[in-house]
Amino acid sequence: MPLLLDTTPADTAAVELRSKNCIEIGLVNNMPDAALEATERQFVELIRAATNDIVVRLRLYALPDALG
Repeated sequence: MPLLLDTTPADTAAVELRSKNCIEIGLVNNMPDAALEATERQFVELIRAATNDIVVRLRLYALPDALG
């Protein structure tokens, strides 16, 4: 089943995907900017490998780089 990467802003009213075979995941990535994309990519690959008949809707969040 697909992994849907939700790129809509959090304050945007969108039609919700509702299904008994759907799970919504919010990932708050607090890795430094240098590792941000690699961490998100690894997480997406793990979810994609684990889904069978479940649709996964993933929303990515990131904290500002505190060291920068």
